[in-house]
Amino acid sequence: MEYTYEDKKAEEYLYQGEKFFQEGRYTQTIDALSACLKCALSEDAGWIECRAYNVLGDLFLFSGYETAAMENYLNAKRKARDRKVSRQAVYAEIKIGLLYEDMGGTQEALRHLDYAIEESRQTEKIDYEVLAEAYIQKAYVYCKGGNFEEAAGIVSVVDSIMKIHPENVLPLKHKLLLARLAKYGSDVDKLTSSIRNLLQLIMQEECSMEYCRFYMDVCVFLLECGRREELKMLLKRLEPVLMGTEFISIVRQYLKLQLSYDKRFSDKRTYQMTCGRYMSQNDSYADRLLEFRLQNIQNLEELQRIRWERDKYRERSRRDMTTGLYNKAAMEEEICSYLLSRPFRTVDALIILDIDDFKHVNDDYGHLIGDAVILRLSQLMREAYEKDAFLGRFGGDEFVVFIKNIENAEEMERKLEKLKEEFGSTNFGKDGELYCTISVGVSYNMEFSTSYEALFECADQALYKAKEYGKDKIAFYEIKAGLLKYL
Repeated sequence: MEYTYEDKKAEEYLYQGEKFFQEGRYTQTIDALSACLKCALSEDAGWIECRAYNVLGDLFLFSGYETAAMENYLNAKRKARDRKVSRQAVYAEIKIGLLYEDMGGTQEALRHLDYAIEESRQTEKIDYEVLAEAYIQKAYVYCKGGNFEEAAGIVSVVDSIMKIHPENVLPLKHKLLLARLAKYGSDVDKLTSSIRNLLQLIMQEECSMEYCRFYMDVCVFLLECGRREELKMLLKRLEPVLMGTEFISIVRQYLKLQLSYDKRFSDKRTYQMTCGRYMSQNDSYADRLLEFRLQNIQNLEELQRIRWERDKYRERSRRDMTTGLYNKAAMEEEICSYLLSRPFRTVDALIILDIDDFKHVNDDYGHLIGDAVILRLSQLMREAYEKDAFLGRFGGDEFVVFIKNIENAEEMERKLEKLKEEFGSTNFGKDGELYCTISVGVSYNMEFSTSYEALFECADQALYKAKEYGKDKIAFYEIKAGLLKYL
């Protein structure tokens, strides 16, 4: 795998953006990731774009702008699926689920976490780290909703993964889950042991912005358990990271936790001081949030413009410049994607259309007339088949139509014959003396799955027979029966 110059530049911007995010620097993160998304990436580097959108989602979430966070997570998921980057698609699905959980949408959260589990299992090589992450987050949602038995069932699955793939399970999140279940089971010794092991691991880890959300979940749990010293230690650990950040929403959450701690465990004077600090922060929060949201709108507008330009560029790269139809690579991608999920008991058709003796048209009449012939055929294809079909140009005089879910094959064949006749009756050239014909090969996917390669090969065989029998003919290849017929 070799990266292009654009790939390397995008990767550098991504790492810059991630570094700025870990440092809690809002504007610099946006600038670096926006620059990353402007780069024209190759297929091999598609993960960079997906990861950039996931980080942007985290940035907006920490800044109190959930709508923008959701938009970027959805972009990450869509891009990851388009580029077949399963790991980033699963992470985006998990983040969407947790965002719903934050907003009280438990059922939506569970639905997206189930999607994450399903998607991580469908890959050719299962990524057990993201699979374990999805399971653990689902168990958290169950715990928060009081469904501890369901959570315990998930723990057994995670434990199984740990035994087989111990290097891929996230120890911190697993320990918190065990602690939650120990609290539910009133097992004080196991709870104490789990909390001690959890905090030992946290103190050994670098306190990064990426994990602050998790650390604050731990703080909430310690508060629920009445663990004064452990909570004090973790709040102290978080303070230098969070109080220096520009992400106002997560700072507010931290101050609220500090307030809850002092209310429960500190003396009256300390609690009053914390109240004043919190209220002072809270008074400026609305103004700061308005300022951030204005900035967010401007950033989202810029990101939308980048996405629009990228999508426009990508779509142009998938189109034939003369006709606007899909090019060969795009047609293959669209057809293969459809065949992977096509409904059972459907009939599809792949049609190859070839302009007879087209080389003589260009040689004798020039390329302008040749382009007019090409454009006329593409126009007739659109008029006949654009609905529920993929249309493509594979080269000079070769066109392909793939029709999905044919309800009436006879009607489709009549339409194809009409297209052939209309094209054959069109006159070209300065004096209108030029007429062209097409030869056509058709293969049917008759109610059973087959590959794109098989469909194309059979249609190509049919086309060969149409040419062999005098051109200006239509030949049909029925894959299931292995038969050829002609019109």
